[in-house]
Amino acid sequence: MKEHGPEYNVTSPALVRFRKLANGRTLTREERQAYGAAVEAAVLAAQRRQLRSAAEPEHRPNCASRSWPNKPGEVGEVIRRQQRAALARCAEQERRARTPDQWEKMYREAMPEGFVPSWEREAAAEREAMAEAQAIAERVMAGGPIFPEPIAEKALPCAA
Repeated sequence: MKEHGPEYNVTSPALVRFRKLANGRTLTREERQAYGAAVEAAVLAAQRRQLRSAAEPEHRPNCASRSWPNKPGEVGEVIRRQQRAALARCAEQERRARTPDQWEKMYREAMPEGFVPSWEREAAAEREAMAEAQAIAERVMAGGPIFPEPIAEKALPCAA
């Protein structure tokens, strides 16, 4: 046994740091408490690793509910919960499986006749703006004015 405590067969970065810190000097009370907490954490981590590696998969009972409850009413409640969860998952799976085309078709079927979706309105407005910009560019390149007809000068209301 060394003067700063026994050697454990567990390691962690915190334990290595404390062992280097204690080399040749006495630890303060706070350092000893922190070292103890680090040892405890390392031992618990080693125990968890050991339990996980040695644990067998949980055996499920061979019954309709695949669960341990066996009193009247408990089995029925377990089955109802399982069915509700399965139904909720089914709807999510169906939604995830739909393609964008299927979503758009469903959207169009749900909307009234003549309805234009917002993304199509935005795309049409963008096409119109691009066509107008193209027309202006062609006029300017041909040596014409930016605007097709001259802007009429109007008297400003505040200038009168």
